Amino acid sequence: MGRSKVKFKIVEGDEIDSEPSEGTTSRATVLCPVCGTGIDDKTTRREAKEGRMGQRMVAVVLHHPNEQGKSYRIAIEKDAEAFHEASKYLEEKLTNWRWDFNPVPDEELPPIETLGFRVQRYGMLKWGALFNHRQRLALITLLEKVRLAHEEMIKQSYEADYAKSVVTYLSLELDRLTDYDSALCLWHNTKELV
Repeated sequence: MGRSKVKFKIVEGDEIDSEPSEGTTSRATVLCPVCGTGIDDKTTRREAKEGRMGQRMVAVVLHHPNEQGKSYRIAIEKDAEAFHEASKYLEEKLTNWRWDFNPVPDEELPPIETLGFRVQRYGMLKWGALFNHRQRLALITLLEKVRLAHEEMIKQSYEADYAKSVVTYLSLELDRLTDYDSALCLWHNTKELV
C-alpha cells in the first residue's frame, strides 16, 4: 500500500467553493486530512514541546510593483532551500554581532494565559521562539541598519538630538514590524495581508 501525501494547490474564483468546509485542527486536536486519524491535544502539545513539530512553506505571495493585488504560487524546493538557508545567515550575523546585547530576545514569555499567551503549552518559552530563523534574520538585519544609521549620522556631524529622534522613529517602525513578522501571524485572505 503506497503512502498518501498531502498536496496543496492554489484555488481562485469558482474553485474556491471546492475548499473543505472544516479544518484539520481544533483546540490543539489534530485530524489527518489523508487517513482521518486524530491526535488529542495532550499529544499535540507534547510533540511540540519535544521539538517534533516544525514549519513548512506551502505558498509564496508575489507582488508586482506595477500591478495591483497579489498573485500566489505553490512553494517549490528552491523556496524551501532559501527558507532554510536563512539559518546559516542568522548564525553568521549573530557570530559577527558587534554590539553588547543579544539581538534575539531571550527573555522569558509571561506566564501562561497572561495577555492571552498560550504558546508556552507548545514549548515556546522565550520571546525569540515566536520567530522563525528567516524572521529573526530579517528583524536583526533591520535592527543592525538602524544602529548603523545612527552611527553614520553621528559620524557626519548631525546634531545628537536629531540623530536620536530619527533612530527613535525607525525603532518604533521596527517594533511595529515585529508584530507582523512572527511565526504566529495569520494571512488575511480577503485583504491579502498579515
